[in-house]
Amino acid sequence: MTAPAIGRERLGATAWPGTDARRVLHLVLAAIWLLDGVLQYQSFMYTDAFGQMTGGTAAGNPGVIARPISWNAALVEHHLILLNTVFATLQLLLARSMLILGLVVAAFIWVFGEAFGQILAGGGTDPNSGPLLALLALVYWPLA
Repeated sequence: MTAPAIGRERLGATAWPGTDARRVLHLVLAAIWLLDGVLQYQSFMYTDAFGQMTGGTAAGNPGVIARPISWNAALVEHHLILLNTVFATLQLLLARSMLILGLVVAAFIWVFGEAFGQILAGGGTDPNSGPLLALLALVYWPLA
């Protein structure tokens, strides 16, 4: 006869969350946002090159696309430290998986930071990270 096993539940310990595919994807998305936020804090992003790089994506796009991108680039160039810090901090917060905010920020990145991946300017070969981040956020949308 063997002694009865004492379960974790009886000891008051909680079990680890399941490692199903949905949870793994959730952690991957969080890791991507975390990496994105950390990279946004690079010293390069606090130089004029960041605003110039962002503004450079407006070239070749239709005016309706180029104007908001140019506006954003000018705003970043004038308030570089504040806006870059806000962008980076927001990305770190998104690592906590706020889905709706994640979708909004992904759209903002794709429009103002990546000029729709340069697809409308004829120079894009892929949609860039904005749609990927939105797609990953949608993967975690609660199934009601």
